[in-house]
Amino acid sequence: MSLIEPESSLWYAFCWIVVITRLISRRLHVRKWQNLQVDDYLIILSMLTTTVLMVLMHYVVNVGTNNLPPDQDYAKLSAREIRDRVFGSKLVMITDQMQIATAWTLKICMLLLYNRMTYNFFVRATTAYVVVTFVVMEILFFGAWCRPFKAYWLLPAKSFQCAAAQNHLLTNLVFNVTSNIILILLPMPILFGARLPLKRKMGLIVVFLMGFFSIMSAIVNKVFALTHPYGNEWTTWYIRETYMAILCANLPLIYPLIRRAFNPRSTRNQSYRSPTTATTAFRNDGSASTRANESQEWINESGENLQIYLTTEFIVTSSIELGVMAPIKAGANITTTKNMNTDTRREDSGAGMDHV
Repeated sequence: MSLIEPESSLWYAFCWIVVITRLISRRLHVRKWQNLQVDDYLIILSMLTTTVLMVLMHYVVNVGTNNLPPDQDYAKLSAREIRDRVFGSKLVMITDQMQIATAWTLKICMLLLYNRMTYNFFVRATTAYVVVTFVVMEILFFGAWCRPFKAYWLLPAKSFQCAAAQNHLLTNLVFNVTSNIILILLPMPILFGARLPLKRKMGLIVVFLMGFFSIMSAIVNKVFALTHPYGNEWTTWYIRETYMAILCANLPLIYPLIRRAFNPRSTRNQSYRSPTTATTAFRNDGSASTRANESQEWINESGENLQIYLTTEFIVTSSIELGVMAPIKAGANITTTKNMNTDTRREDSGAGMDHV
């Protein structure tokens, strides 16, 4: 049995269950499969790259690579073993690219979720950081760390740097961990300020904080790869890092479905609807009333002639997907409606957790 089995298969199956659950949760939210959004399809793509990664990892673990100890007697290696190790070294490059593709695809998925929650400067800056780190890391790997490029799989290896790719591992660690920390912290202001019962609020916060398990797996993986470059201990943490990233990227979107399954009463009054559009018709006396999304005619109670009033359209959104209503922002527009001696107030915040 392979070194990474049966753990790899168990993780793989569990991640597919989580992804399918996420898609079901999203289907309930958007009502039709055709209404799934970009991040839903990217999640499926990340599972496909993970599939390639896992298949190739089994081969690499069994045949080895060109990363051998300095005292290795190459004369004792058979022609077949040398051929297998060269091929294994090439596959390591592919598995590394599949792991990077998976990790950075999941980061984009989280950013798309945050974009629906609150599109602000920090989301845009983080998106730029994620894109730049990916581009820089790839340029360094393909064009700087090991030259000529084929030295990555030569046997004997041209240098320890080409065989172990330590500079690339350190670059990956720094970019991956820093971007993950930012992604974990981005939604915290919204979650802490959300108008929710404490128990429910803490549940959402814990779901997002689980991203630290992915960070821990990434750090342990790189520690083994850097301190035990000729061993295989890093392979088990390599797959754990990938699978933990998949779980952490999907949990925020399956949390509402889990909560509904275990506590149906908590969501009885919630409906999966798109943001509604309303208009405010201003009267001559300065009062206002909420109406449909078209200009309408108002007939006053005195029976005077029909009059048409100016209407202003605004969007009212809420956190239907995560079940969170954003807090009232400073400067939010408050519309007051006076009718039949009854005063009603509503908020035009425009800052829901998830705009779908």
